[in-house]
Amino acid sequence: MGLLYPSFNSSRFANSVVWSGRLQPTALSQEYELRIQYCLGYIPEIRVIKPELTLHRDHKKLPHFYHDKGLLCVHTSDEWRPDLIIARTIMQWISGWLYFYEIWLATGFWLGGGTHVDALQHRSA
Repeated sequence: MGLLYPSFNSSRFANSVVWSGRLQPTALSQEYELRIQYCLGYIPEIRVIKPELTLHRDHKKLPHFYHDKGLLCVHTSDEWRPDLIIARTIMQWISGWLYFYEIWLATGFWLGGGTHVDALQHRSA
């Protein structure tokens, strides 16, 4: 992670690691402060710390978001595997999510594809 995203800091624990840092999905985007926690054997948990994610005026919920946990939903359960490198997969998926979030915020339409977060195959451990 440090080689591809030097602005991210890490904290290591027995079976997990937490990365914190800033990501700007495009040159025209704002910066987002993120916290990514990966516990061995589970999917990475991604939180936007700042700025607070807001809703489009015509919607009551954020798209592709685990509302009960406050986590971004950036992939389906079959897309993530523990042998993937987080800096090369999850970070790009987060950047894509933020890009499509900004479009959704402006237009009310989610153009990023994906499945519905309430689908059984999309739940995290």
